[in-house]
Amino acid sequence: MIVIARKWGLMCNQIFTMAHAMAAALECGTSVLNPAFKDYSMNFIHLKDDPLCRFPARNPLPVLSTWAAGLFRTPGAYVSDLIPRYHLSTRVARTIPVGWHDECRLDSEQTRGYISRTWILILDGWQFKAPTWFEKHSEAIRGFFAPLPELEARAAAATSRARDGCDVLVGMHIRQGDYKQHLDGKYFYETSAYARLMRKASMLFAGKKVGFLVCSNAKQDAAEFQGLHWSIGDGQMVADLYSLAKCDYIIGPPSTFSQWASFYGKVPLCIVRESNQTLSADQFRIFDTTMSHV
Repeated sequence: MIVIARKWGLMCNQIFTMAHAMAAALECGTSVLNPAFKDYSMNFIHLKDDPLCRFPARNPLPVLSTWAAGLFRTPGAYVSDLIPRYHLSTRVARTIPVGWHDECRLDSEQTRGYISRTWILILDGWQFKAPTWFEKHSEAIRGFFAPLPELEARAAAATSRARDGCDVLVGMHIRQGDYKQHLDGKYFYETSAYARLMRKASMLFAGKKVGFLVCSNAKQDAAEFQGLHWSIGDGQMVADLYSLAKCDYIIGPPSTFSQWASFYGKVPLCIVRESNQTLSADQFRIFDTTMSHV
């Protein structure tokens, strides 16, 4: 069993961690337990009734499972510290700790051995990756993270409104809010910079009317987008995420949010690393495991 007992980052960081763990579980014939994802699980069909956030999906458990989920989330996180500190790794339990900027390959010979020989393998970090397995099992991963029908409907409604009167729909992920502090504001761009990028993007599709679906974690001033054909997103985080996945293209700063939308919807993504970045058609790629999460 692979256990993710601690939260690292926000929703899409956690989704990618679980997705790679799921790919490893499918390859190695085991399961995943991710009670750390409980804060977001109510948004997804296969997780909403399971406080333990298990893969493969299981039938809902009694209310006692909520207590069990808390047991894994709190003491489980402490156990993940104690095992390596006191050299307690055994065939029963083992922790793989990975720092924020480090990476662990789940498909390495050593880690695969841990998965097959250890009853409980605790992953403590977020950059756990198994690129080949992730690609192999990508459809199963997409299916498992399907949103609730009502959120899917809200996402569809937002993109339908945005598509009205345009030939090409570009999802504009404006990540502000928390990005003022993230990496000392390295990827925080003012709304005016995003509007300039939108005008540049409009020029990439000669002879076509380009529309934009703006999804943001901060309130936007409509005056900034004057002259553009645009629509604001639903505003609910998961509805916005899956509406971006329904666009024809996505533009946004380095963020697992837009990267998941690109992967899930198979939508070409342009990652903006500078506010004055020049846009070109070859910068748009569907996010896959050959691309960095940062």
